[in-house]
Amino acid sequence: MAKKKSLWNILSSFAYVLLSLALIAVLMNSGTYPDGENTMYHLYRAELLLNNLKNGQFFVYYDPTLYNGTEILRYFGVLPSYFMALVRYFAGGVGNTYLIYTALIYFVSATIIYHLSIKLRPNSYLSSFILGAIWFYLPTNLFIWFRNGDLSGATGLLIFVPLIYYYVKKYIEKADHKSLMSIALYMAILTLCEESYAMMTLFVKALYLLLLAITGEGKKHCMYAFLSSLLGIGLVAFYFIPAFTGNINYFEQSEGLKINYQSIFVSLNPLKRIFEDGRHMYFGLSLVFIALLQFLFGRKENRANSLCFLICLFLSSYIFYEVMSYLSLSGILKMIYVFAISAALLYVDLLSWFSLRKSVLALIIALLIMDIVPSFSMVSGNYSGISETKRFREIEEYVYIDKAKELGQNRIALLDNGMLSSLGTYLVSEDGNEAIMGTGWNASMTKRNTRMLYESLENGNYLYLFDRLLSYGADMVIVKADQIGGGDIEERQKLKEAAERLGYIRIARSDDYHLYRYPVDGKYGVVSTYRYLAIGRDAENICETFPAFELADSDNLSYYTYEDLIKYEVIYLAGFDYDDRSEAEELVKRLSENGVNIIIEADGIPEDKITRNQAFLNLECQPIKFRFGYPDMETVLGSINPQLFPEEYEEWETVYVNGLDEVYGIVKADETELPFIGKTLNDNIYVVGFRLTQFYGLTGDEGVGELLSLVTKVSGDELPEREIVKIDVQKRFNGLTINTDKEGVKIPYAYAPSLKIKENYTTHNSLLLMKEKTMTITYHLTAVQYLSWAVSLMSLVLLLYMRKIVKTGIKKEEDE
Repeated sequence: MAKKKSLWNILSSFAYVLLSLALIAVLMNSGTYPDGENTMYHLYRAELLLNNLKNGQFFVYYDPTLYNGTEILRYFGVLPSYFMALVRYFAGGVGNTYLIYTALIYFVSATIIYHLSIKLRPNSYLSSFILGAIWFYLPTNLFIWFRNGDLSGATGLLIFVPLIYYYVKKYIEKADHKSLMSIALYMAILTLCEESYAMMTLFVKALYLLLLAITGEGKKHCMYAFLSSLLGIGLVAFYFIPAFTGNINYFEQSEGLKINYQSIFVSLNPLKRIFEDGRHMYFGLSLVFIALLQFLFGRKENRANSLCFLICLFLSSYIFYEVMSYLSLSGILKMIYVFAISAALLYVDLLSWFSLRKSVLALIIALLIMDIVPSFSMVSGNYSGISETKRFREIEEYVYIDKAKELGQNRIALLDNGMLSSLGTYLVSEDGNEAIMGTGWNASMTKRNTRMLYESLENGNYLYLFDRLLSYGADMVIVKADQIGGGDIEERQKLKEAAERLGYIRIARSDDYHLYRYPVDGKYGVVSTYRYLAIGRDAENICETFPAFELADSDNLSYYTYEDLIKYEVIYLAGFDYDDRSEAEELVKRLSENGVNIIIEADGIPEDKITRNQAFLNLECQPIKFRFGYPDMETVLGSINPQLFPEEYEEWETVYVNGLDEVYGIVKADETELPFIGKTLNDNIYVVGFRLTQFYGLTGDEGVGELLSLVTKVSGDELPEREIVKIDVQKRFNGLTINTDKEGVKIPYAYAPSLKIKENYTTHNSLLLMKEKTMTITYHLTAVQYLSWAVSLMSLVLLLYMRKIVKTGIKKEEDE
C-alpha cells in the first residue's frame, strides 16, 4: 500500500510538472499574456522590489513614480511580491516572470489539492489527481487570475484557502489541537498574500462555523477554530495594522462597490462567457449542483458547508448590494470574491465526501470539466503567438507612450479611462518614468485628484483638466479620442483650445489617441495663487466647472480660522461639516461682513446635531424630487428652460430653501412657489439649492451657468494664477532631495505617512508644498508599524495559551 502511494505521488508530481509546462506553452501562444486588469501592476511591484533588494533595501516604503508617489507595498498583499521578485531575478524578463510564476502556482495548488484529497479519501488516487489538476481552472479561479489579474489574492485563494479549510475540518471532526496552529499559520500567510482575501475568508469561515454550531457540531470547537483564524491575522499585525489603518478605502464607501456584485442570472449563465468575452465572473452551475447534492444527500456535517456556499451565492447578488453599501467596511467584503472563497470550502468538502459513489464522483468531475472548457479562452487568448515584448512595443507606438517617454521630462498622464488597464500603467512607468494616474489610483493618496481629472474629461470641463494636470506635474498628456465627448469633433476642438490656453501643444494625433506636450526644460513645480476657495465633500463640482476655485483640504469649516479664510474673495460651501454650529455661523457672518462672498449649497448643509434638521443661518431646506428635468425657472436673469437630466439621473433628489431674504429664482409645483436660489442675512451670503452646481457640471447648461456666475461673481473661463518654477530632484533609494530658487513651491510628489521630511512643509490636495528652498525626504517606517509588533507578540501568546486550554480539555474528555 505504501509503495502504491509513493508511486502515485511521484507520478502525479511528474504529471503536474508536464501540465505546468503545457500551461506555459499555451500562454506563450496566446498572444495576450501577461493579461488581466491588474496583472502588470503586480509585476511592476515585483520588479520595483527586486531593484530595491539589489540595493540592500528589503522593503519599498514609497514609490515616487506612480500616482505622484505612493506607498506601493503598504496597502496590498506583500508576500507574493517577494516570490515574484525572486522569479523575476531568475526569469530575466517580465513576460517570463509571469509565465513561470503562473506555472509554479498551478503546480503547487494542484499538488496541495491532490495531497489533501488523499488524506481525506485514502486510496482515491486517480480522482484526487484529476481534482488537483482542474482546481486552478475552476471558472472563478480563472477569472481572478487571468481576467481580474489579482495575482496576490489569487495566490492566497489557490494555495492557502484550501489548507485553512482542511485544518478547520480536521480540528472540528477529530479534535486535533495541533490543527489550531496550522489554521493560524496559514491565515497569517494568507493575510500577507492579500489582507482583503483574509478578511473575506474570515467572513466565510465565520458563517460556516456559525451554521455548523447551529446544527450542534461542537459549539466550543467552532469558537476556537474562529479564534485561531483571528489570532492568525493578529500574528502579522506588524504588517496588517499599518495597512488597515492607513488605507483610505477601508473606511469609506467604495465608489466601485457595485462591481463586486452580480445578478445571479449572470453569475450562473454559462453563455455569458462566450457572448461577452468573459467580462463577468461565471460561478459555475456544476458547483451549485455539488452544493445541492451535498445538502440533500451528504452527511450532516456537510450540510453546513453547502448551505454556506448557497448563502454566499445569494450575498453576491445585487439584491444584497443595498445592504452592504451602508456598511463602513463594505470595501473589504467583495462579495463575488467571497463566493470564490466559499467555492474553495465546497471543493475541500467534496474531497472529503468518502461515501460518494464512484459513478457520481465521475459525473461531478465531468460537470466541472464541462464548466471549465468555455472559460479556457482566458488562458488560450487569440492564438497569435506574438511575444509580449513585441506586443508591448506595438501598443506603446500606437498609444504614443513611446513619444511621451522620449520627450517628457516630468510626468505622463494617460487619459484612456482604464482601457489598457494595468498594462498602460506599466508601459508609462517602465524604466522609472513618472505617472499621474493608472490602475490602482483609487488606493492612492491622490485618489480625489485623479477622480476629478477623469470626471472633468468625461463632463467636458477641459480648462480644469489641463490646469490641474499642469499643477500635478504632467508635461505629457495622452488622451483617448473617444473619451472626448464620446468622440464628438466639436468637443475635440474644445479640448485642443483649452489645452492651448494652458500652454499645451498637440504634437501628435490619430483616430484613437491625441498627444499633448507642455514645453518645459527640466523638472518643475508651481507657485499658485487662488482667489476663491471651495470647502466640502461636494465642492468638487464647483471646482471642475469654475476652475479658479481652490479645493480645500478639509471639509470641516471649524478646521479654518478667520485669518485663514479672509484672504479669499469667494468661499463656496458644499457638503461641509462643523464642530459647533453657532461658531460656524458666526465665522460665516464675520467673513461676509468683511467683504468675502459666501455661497452655501443648500443640499450640503449639515444636519443640526440637536434638531436633526438641515438648517443653517435661519435657513430651512425642504426635500423635493424631480423626474427627468426641472420645471421652467423664473430667475432674476429671466426665464430659464434647463436641459433634461442625464439618462442615469432619471430621478433628481434635492432640496429647496425657505428663509431667503431675497429670492433670485423659483419654480412652481402644484401652484406652490419653491425658492431655490437667493440671498440671506446680507448682500454677501448666497444660497443655492436644487444641486445646480452638479447639474451644470453634468450638462453645461448655459442658463444655469450664467445664474451660478451671477451669485459666485466668478467666470467659468477664469483660471488661478500659476508660476512655473524649475526644481532639481535628486533621487535616492531611501528618499529624495529637492532644491528650488523660490519658496512656496508645490512639487508633484504626494505626501504619505512613510515620508520623513526635515524642513518646513505643508500639503495641498495631497501634494507637498515646500516652505523652504530645499526639501530632504527620507522613506521610513511609521510609528504604528513599530507599535503593531506588540499586537503580533500578544497574538502569539494568546494562540499558545488557547492551544494549551484546548489540549487540556481534549485530554480530560478522553480520560473521562
